[in-house]
Amino acid sequence: MNPHTLASHGLVHYTGDTHPLSYGGAWIDISTWVSDGYASAVRVTVLDDGPDSGRHIVVEKLTINKPADMSGVWACCGEPSEDPVAQADACMQYGAYDPDCSDWREPSSYSFIIPDDGEAYQDFTRYAEIHNATIVSEEDIDMLLKRLVGCELYNGR
Repeated sequence: MNPHTLASHGLVHYTGDTHPLSYGGAWIDISTWVSDGYASAVRVTVLDDGPDSGRHIVVEKLTINKPADMSGVWACCGEPSEDPVAQADACMQYGAYDPDCSDWREPSSYSFIIPDDGEAYQDFTRYAEIHNATIVSEEDIDMLLKRLVGCELYNGR
């Protein structure tokens, strides 16, 4: 999956590694940033505590909030910028966000295990149970991201 292809609609911007399922990344919709002080995002985090031969990935829907005073954000996360994408990204890195629970029918975060090299899913069952994760393939997560970025961030636009 090319993360920039999902962001090519113009309203959503991608920040992060070219391989989000290996190193993480986020899609940020800044259309409400300047006017309302928040942005919607879908973030992929690859956790270090994954199984020995697999990856533990968390996909989250977030609402990034713009603080009235950005000085704390800039002190922690980079140089001041007027660019809305840079501001929203810095706020997300700073922790100025909430889980997006706007759709009660769907969770705001997902936890997945991706076995490496096609290993048997049953090898990861206990780890998945302990971490409340679902064992999936990269293709499964690609489909979820396409739906979340394509639908959640463009809902009604």
